[in-house]
Amino acid sequence: MEVKLSNLLTPQEHVLCEAIELALSKQFNTDSFGVAFGWHLYDNFQTFSHDGTTYGHYAKIRLIPNEKKFLICLSSTYNELNDIEL
Repeated sequence: MEVKLSNLLTPQEHVLCEAIELALSKQFNTDSFGVAFGWHLYDNFQTFSHDGTTYGHYAKIRLIPNEKKFLICLSSTYNELNDIEL
């Protein structure tokens, strides 16, 4: 079964909605951030983030479900892409 990026913004519209909502549910938190299954949570737990590197390439995804927005950054360098979000 395919889960598209748009399903992460509106999980209630997908047959796997319970699994998607579980993956995005807060499992641990501090005052400044939280952790879900494979995601970091920021901005009062309203922004979901996942990033990583492989063989010198870097990828980052940010989801803001309440605003129905997402940001995906792919880079052919190992350098982090934090400045792009500004």
